Amino acid sequence: MFAAKRAAAISACVAAALGFGGWATSAESVHPGVAGALYALALLFAVGAIVVMSIPGRPTRVGFEEWRHQEDRFRQRNKNVQGHYDRDVGSRVLRWSIWPAAGGTPRDRELFEGEAVHASRLLKRMLGYQEEKYVACFGSNEVDQWLTAIRSLVHPGTDMHSTGGDSSGRKSAGQYVEELPVMSAVACVKFAAGLRPRVGLPSKLGEIA
Repeated sequence: MFAAKRAAAISACVAAALGFGGWATSAESVHPGVAGALYALALLFAVGAIVVMSIPGRPTRVGFEEWRHQEDRFRQRNKNVQGHYDRDVGSRVLRWSIWPAAGGTPRDRELFEGEAVHASRLLKRMLGYQEEKYVACFGSNEVDQWLTAIRSLVHPGTDMHSTGGDSSGRKSAGQYVEELPVMSAVACVKFAAGLRPRVGLPSKLGEIA
């Protein structure tokens, strides 16, 4: 929509510049003063066309077809890739670990991670977030960004949780996640339907999901 409006504005400016330039040429010998004014208007519209052309295009939002295409790509990947995330209690930052399950290979994990990076970029476009806000919500690693965004939308496939702590007494809680490619495909279906990820901040150890 924005690109079409910009093209129309450029066309209008160019047409006006050519029109005023033609009238100025015709009037030059009869009415020099009028011709000068017409030349000035032609120059003004020509500059306007240049200014409009220099305006950067808006990023296109992600639509239904793009999400369903990304869903298909996730479904083409070996589903036997699983993961685990945890975080310190009261923190938004998730720490993800991903590995191939039985029936999967390290290359299956790498293929999934490549798709997750692409999906994360689609999500950023869909939300319309600037980089700083996107990182603040979902972390700095693109694979982690995708998984962090979708974990609240799709069931992890298991009810296995983890708890832990370090020598300083800082507690952490986590969740195991099965079949990450399938989980991601389901998330794409939900994004295609117009759902958006939720970003929460847990107040207690058990509120990790």
